Amino acid sequence: MAVPGQGDTGDSDRSFLEHSYLTYIIPAATAFVPEDAFLSRDTPFQDQLSAIEQREQLFFGTRLAD
Repeated sequence: MAVPGQGDTGDSDRSFLEHSYLTYIIPAATAFVPEDAFLSRDTPFQDQLSAIEQREQLFFGTRLAD
C-alpha cells in the first residue's frame, strides 16, 4: 500500500478542497443564543435558519464613529 508524501494530495482531496466553501451566519442580535433560536421542532431547520435576522457586516476590535 502506497502512502502519499506529506505535500501530496489525491485527486479526490483536491476536488474536495476546490469545491468547498464556508457557510456562516452573522446574527443581528448582539446577545444571540443559538439554542433559543432552534427550539421549535415543528418548524423545519432551514425555515428556522432563514428566520434569523442577519447583519451584512461584522467588525472585530473596531469602534465605529458615532
